[in-house]
Amino acid sequence: MRMFFAGAEDKKIREILKKCGVTRILISYYYIKQKKINFEELFADFPEIVLDSGAFTMFKKRPTKEESAKYFADYIKFIEQHAGNFFFVANYDVDVFTGYKQIDEWNKEFFPFEKAGQRVCYVAHDFDARHIRLYEYLQSFGYVGVSYVKSNQTQKEHVETLTGVAYTIALKNKSHIHGFGMTSFVSNSRAPFYSVDSTTYLGGAKYGTTYVYNGAFFETWTYHYKYRRKGLVGQARAYGMDEETIKKFVDDSDINAVTEFNIYSWKESEKHFNLRLLQRQWWLTDKEREQITKKEYMC
Repeated sequence: MRMFFAGAEDKKIREILKKCGVTRILISYYYIKQKKINFEELFADFPEIVLDSGAFTMFKKRPTKEESAKYFADYIKFIEQHAGNFFFVANYDVDVFTGYKQIDEWNKEFFPFEKAGQRVCYVAHDFDARHIRLYEYLQSFGYVGVSYVKSNQTQKEHVETLTGVAYTIALKNKSHIHGFGMTSFVSNSRAPFYSVDSTTYLGGAKYGTTYVYNGAFFETWTYHYKYRRKGLVGQARAYGMDEETIKKFVDDSDINAVTEFNIYSWKESEKHFNLRLLQRQWWLTDKEREQITKKEYMC
């Protein structure tokens, strides 16, 4: 499983991610289109970058059909300018607003990118628990995205879907599955995700939350339990955090130190997930399997 750290549109966050040795990030077109970013430098700092359309965020502002069409055209133009540099680009996945027919038409605009070597991830949104759209996509595309668990569906049912029929179809058609915003959920499951992303690690910067990975699942320590960080000094050192940052982490003098610890926790969860699901990840090469099983392996 490849873990991508989302929310990397902010330069300060990217600096922390780079310091922690992160090479995989996710950025949203909705946010980066308004920023001045040196993309040559960005691609050099982060070899694997996922580009999300940001369309869902944009649609929350209730754009007109003309505004939506322009946004889509600008997104396609942006991809054309940087095609081949992204790990994958997401399709324009606003099914809930436009319906499947319109999305099917927009999806065709991404086919030329795939022929040119730019991988595209088509995000499946199902309006009920039958997962018809997901199954359809898995049989049609090489990379398929799934997002949040629906309110009328439990996490257990969601996992059973992804580890049952969905996994069988993906295996047969050699399709890969990406879980949008599902890192903490996936780390505690047996779902065969090829890649995932999340912004949850940013809870340190936003709310002072500490996420402690204990080898099986994440423990969430709110700001009110920051005094517990004293017991994490050994773990922070094992992660490779320097003494100055550890001090700031413990005494809460720099919230970015908490974010740094959280990032390492997520990297640790990726390592354990890959070890647990080594045999189910059919896409791994012999070299990748060897790296995962080495004791010094760290994502």
